[in-house]
Amino acid sequence: MTAGELWQSGLDVYQVIDKASTDLVKRILQKCYFELAKKADWVSLRRRLAFTFTGLETDGQYLPSDLVNVLAVVCETSGAETIYWPTEETYRYRCDGKCHWYHPRVAVSPRVEGIRGLTIAQGANICTGLSADYTGEYLRIANEPGYYKIASYAAGTTTLESYYWGPEQTNKGYSVRPAETRKLALLDEEGALSAATVQVYYWALPTPLYKDSDVPLIPMHRALELMMMIELVGPNQKRQREAAEYRTELADAMSDALAGNPKFIMPNIPRNRQGGKIFFGRSRS
Repeated sequence: MTAGELWQSGLDVYQVIDKASTDLVKRILQKCYFELAKKADWVSLRRRLAFTFTGLETDGQYLPSDLVNVLAVVCETSGAETIYWPTEETYRYRCDGKCHWYHPRVAVSPRVEGIRGLTIAQGANICTGLSADYTGEYLRIANEPGYYKIASYAAGTTTLESYYWGPEQTNKGYSVRPAETRKLALLDEEGALSAATVQVYYWALPTPLYKDSDVPLIPMHRALELMMMIELVGPNQKRQREAAEYRTELADAMSDALAGNPKFIMPNIPRNRQGGKIFFGRSRS
């Protein structure tokens, strides 16, 4: 189903068709879309990114702003292959012989934000209003959903990696590297900060649904449709029975969606029977 078909389905259930109702249905569908994205590591939303740590980052490094959660952290450098296991900062020195990663508990300050100044047209990937180069950071536009990675900057013009299809914004607010962005720190077997180049496997929020032709990246669109319907009719006392039926169907749809989502497989590091790493080719001392 496309976003346009889902919006129409919502309007049919809401039983009111005017601009205000259409805007409401679109906002609710988008809200449900992001909620559904956070429920599981959907294969279509999985990403991988390389990070190099020096062992001096006491507060860790910034992760992508659109990250939902980390799936795995692995050093894939030949001869130094290591899996980093999740832990909490408070358990840093409870050594178990493994390397670990954690989210440092530090307040994240946006690199820059403003209550006005950003301008971007619908369907554009170029905006104005940022006065410096923030290439590689993520931009949140006004009060619109989603995050947009900055690709380049030149002469007062910022280019985004993806196109923005929301309503035109003129002299509106913005945030570069929003405060909800998380950080990552690495630990060696003794709890000390680790120096390594690692691959971070994670899943991210999808791009927002704006166009009629947009297709949600999450499988089983029926689950998304039902979540929207429950939000629309749930507050109506006269339609509680209908809402209950939607909730029952949603449970089955979610079960089907989760069952059909391939399980994330941890990158394999070959080891021998004693747990030591197996090396191929030349022998290594």
